[in-house]
Amino acid sequence: MSEDENTVICYFHQVLVEPIYRNLILKLKGLQEDALYNLVGTDKVFSGSELMYAGLMIPKIEEDFYSNIYVFKKSV
Repeated sequence: MSEDENTVICYFHQVLVEPIYRNLILKLKGLQEDALYNLVGTDKVFSGSELMYAGLMIPKIEEDFYSNIYVFKKSV
């Protein structure tokens, strides 16, 4: 999280593809529960409580050594 708490950066890395896929959930910590966060590069908006307690579902990835960076900007 940036010092001004307006930008959150998350990193996801998958080493090997699993033969039986299970939904992966990335849960963030330290967000403001009542704030809204926009996933940069999309039109998706999440509340802080949603990202911390329900999490961000990672779509099925069918390649080894996959990684992705998720950047959220707090709506002000």
